[in-house]
Amino acid sequence: MNVLRKHWLVFVIFILGFFIRIRYLPQGNLMFSYDQARDAYTIQELLHGDIKIQGPPTSTRDFFHGVLYYYVSAPGYWLGRGSPIIAAVWLSFINSFAIFLAYFIGLRLFKSKPLATLTSLLTAVSYEQTQYAIYLSNPALAVLFVPVLYFGLWQWQNRKPHGVLLAGIGLGLSFQSNFIFIYHSLVIFVLILLKKLNLSGKIFFLLLFTVTVTTSSMLVSEIKFGFPSRNGPANLIFNHSTYSRLNVNYLTIFDSALFQFKRLISLNSFPTHPTIAMIGFIAAYIFTKPRADWWAIFSFGLISFAPALIVGGISTPYIHAGLGLLVIIFVVYFISRVKSQSLKAILIFLIVLSNLTYIKKQNSQGLTEFAIQKTMTLRHELDAIDFMYTEAKGEPFTFNSVTSPLYINTTWSYLFNWYGKSKYGYLPYWHGENQIDQPGNNLSLSLSTRQVFVIIEPPQGIPTDIIDKVLDKEKYFSTFNHQKQFGEITVQNRTRRN
Repeated sequence: MNVLRKHWLVFVIFILGFFIRIRYLPQGNLMFSYDQARDAYTIQELLHGDIKIQGPPTSTRDFFHGVLYYYVSAPGYWLGRGSPIIAAVWLSFINSFAIFLAYFIGLRLFKSKPLATLTSLLTAVSYEQTQYAIYLSNPALAVLFVPVLYFGLWQWQNRKPHGVLLAGIGLGLSFQSNFIFIYHSLVIFVLILLKKLNLSGKIFFLLLFTVTVTTSSMLVSEIKFGFPSRNGPANLIFNHSTYSRLNVNYLTIFDSALFQFKRLISLNSFPTHPTIAMIGFIAAYIFTKPRADWWAIFSFGLISFAPALIVGGISTPYIHAGLGLLVIIFVVYFISRVKSQSLKAILIFLIVLSNLTYIKKQNSQGLTEFAIQKTMTLRHELDAIDFMYTEAKGEPFTFNSVTSPLYINTTWSYLFNWYGKSKYGYLPYWHGENQIDQPGNNLSLSLSTRQVFVIIEPPQGIPTDIIDKVLDKEKYFSTFNHQKQFGEITVQNRTRRN
């Protein structure tokens, strides 16, 4: 109770931040596409006793992320009986603890309760933080772990006994969140070379031990499944076929780094005006004096993602997950150096207003900044399913789908099993590509059902010629009646040919 009385304001900010994160979830305003459905199926298996040690696959297929996300998300899916909405509420609650983390770190960095409170407030209203909160995917966990890493590095720099331990925990759990976040280890290496961090045999052993323990499930997974990632590093470094197809060169990588840096700054400070946010941040960074002892370490953190762009991270929109708190800490420090109290109040008001305005505009659409199919919104998906059942009038029906990834029906299978069957009492049939070994392959094949539907997902990630190809093939199976749009999702009502 003493802690609550002493720090009551941050608890109020925590509740405010949690409400902001879940504000639009009850209406189904969250993205739910293939990755989310695949993970939801895996988590259902976990909840039924199938213990998991291997995490989600990466896009390279040589690596796998850590399994931690499954276990963190499982209570949400259990409480919601498979509902992505309840799972998102649960993960939003977990994400909101970043507000307490920001307050705790702020107290240590600034030695000021008002500045620590401001740090927690800007974290609570950060547009980027709210987007990660409703992002049902493993990278979102980095919002909690990456700040622990950099706080630990600062403590390590100041020769605090627990600094190395915190750095190791933060690095290991960030790596669990997403394989690509191993790039943070390069920051540690550089800081050691620059003698910002002291290194002894004992410190090295403690760091190695901590990282090993926090990534132990990944190591066990590698051993059990025959070291699937053994060819991964070589492919990342020497295989540039993907870059060649995308016409990627060093200028492209530089542009991407600049673009991602701009996103990192603006999404955590002034999202309604990204250019103003970046120019203001850089100007304040250059001219603010004096510079605190954490300045160098956190500065390396802000650009730590850049090397990862060289080995494939150019296509990773969440490349800087977790670094947002570092931006907020810099912003708070910049504000603290402003002498005019009126100007301070105006800056804080504008930052909060900008974030809340953008949250209302974007989160109300379920948009997530960190996915390809941003408009695969659960609300529209469930409306599409209701439309098909209503059109079928209680009769059996079959459907085909045009999806991203191509020809994989996992998303719709999950939604029909969780939502359609519980609401309408039966499952549809399926007549698309073979789904053997795909998650959610329990929909039966039927070539005799008269009522037919074709679901066409939002076009992001789906080549136009593929859509035409599937529909041309469908013409031999059924005739077109009419179609209806649900956001960017199209559902065609068709009738099977005799």
